[in-house]
Amino acid sequence: MPITDSAIAQVDDRLCSAGVELLARLNQTVGQYALFGHQSDELIARNSGGAASDVLEATGTYPAVFGFELGGLERFGADDYDAEYFERIRNAVRQDYRRGGIITFSWHSVNPITGGGYGQNLAQGSVTAVLPGGSSHKRYQQWLKAFAQFALSLTDDEGSLIPIVFRPFHEHNGDWFWWCIGGRDESEQDVERLRRNGQSGQFGPEADATEEDFAALWRYVVTYLRDQCGVHNLLYAISPDRSRIRLDRATFAEDYLRGYPGDGFVDIFGLDDYIDIGRQDNPGDPEQILAEFELSLEELARVAQAHGKLPAMTEVGTPNALAGVPDRPWTQFLDRAAASSALTRRVLWYLAWTNSWHGEVNIYGTPLSHERTGPDFRRLAKDGYIRFLDRVDSNAQV
Repeated sequence: MPITDSAIAQVDDRLCSAGVELLARLNQTVGQYALFGHQSDELIARNSGGAASDVLEATGTYPAVFGFELGGLERFGADDYDAEYFERIRNAVRQDYRRGGIITFSWHSVNPITGGGYGQNLAQGSVTAVLPGGSSHKRYQQWLKAFAQFALSLTDDEGSLIPIVFRPFHEHNGDWFWWCIGGRDESEQDVERLRRNGQSGQFGPEADATEEDFAALWRYVVTYLRDQCGVHNLLYAISPDRSRIRLDRATFAEDYLRGYPGDGFVDIFGLDDYIDIGRQDNPGDPEQILAEFELSLEELARVAQAHGKLPAMTEVGTPNALAGVPDRPWTQFLDRAAASSALTRRVLWYLAWTNSWHGEVNIYGTPLSHERTGPDFRRLAKDGYIRFLDRVDSNAQV
């Protein structure tokens, strides 16, 4: 059932009409079906047959949720700013929205102090540096102005704003991005998984923002974009990483809400989850892995419902042979989990990551039609609880 029968609360009381309609549509979808999403679906492809999308090649249809990455936008106006790349994103957003798709943005910005990119993104004091009064505050304001200009350029064929689900600081409870607050102690089971993956799971000395610092950063960004820049086509999604949340029903909500900026600043409760979906460093047997994934889905739905928010799996890993169903992981692991209970059925979408990293198929991406799990991926698209674009009543414009 939806959260309420009336319009749900939203961060921006001046949200564009299409954004209000999207929230209402998502609210009415809760419990009816979930949506399949894919990052960089038409920008990065592995198929050699000329299909516009790997998902299209494998299934004959597109995902229902389209993810885009804005890393590099902070260099707007600089010599190394890739204007062509962002024009491609703008055109793809318009096309996918015209098809009836939902658009999501992530932003792997460089470190505001050092300029270090992905993998070299940490420096002490990064969050406090960009807050008002900080040494990098004016620079960060310029980044936000560039983002605002880009967001406001996203209009449909009639010139109306396209609504965007924006995840400005995803996986903030980790210790790998400049905005992170660092990991906390996990359960013994999760500590063993992290050890196998070469991660300590402890509070990193360079991920030194406090929970209060992060919450202040989130509130500042929302307020600045909404009230100072006049950006009114954003739904704000928070998305901590599951590997830093203890797999315990008694503590899940507590861990999930670390650094939470408040109900007035978040529209969607997301979760990025690679650890529960067929990772090689997950030591559980297939049924245990499935049960743990279902628990994560249920607790995400529960904490979202408690705060009057909509839940979504804003990033998920790739189901594979490690899930115990080597030929049918999409239908017998991912879709099975999504439809397993009244709570899991509340989760609105599952966004698989980009297909760019060919050597890491245990974690990322979607299959092609000729690959081992390709037929099962097509079965998911045809009959799954998780729906692709052709089975969604999205009121597409064409």
